[in-house]
Amino acid sequence: MGELTVVPVWIIQDIIVLIAAVLMVFYILDKETHPKTVLLQFIGLCFFTPPFLKLLLHRLGKVSTPMGAVF
Repeated sequence: MGELTVVPVWIIQDIIVLIAAVLMVFYILDKETHPKTVLLQFIGLCFFTPPFLKLLLHRLGKVSTPMGAVF
């Protein structure tokens, strides 16, 4: 494996996204009447939507997958 590439902009973007996610969780816990349900929806949106979207785009021929990827 090659050397690790450190790009400061990527690190800053990751930090901003993590801060936004934490703020969103605190907002949901504070303002929603049913926070558990909304948090489960938030987690589902964040973790389950991207793989299905990639699968859909792959089936439409818009995205190529690496060798050995199984769908």
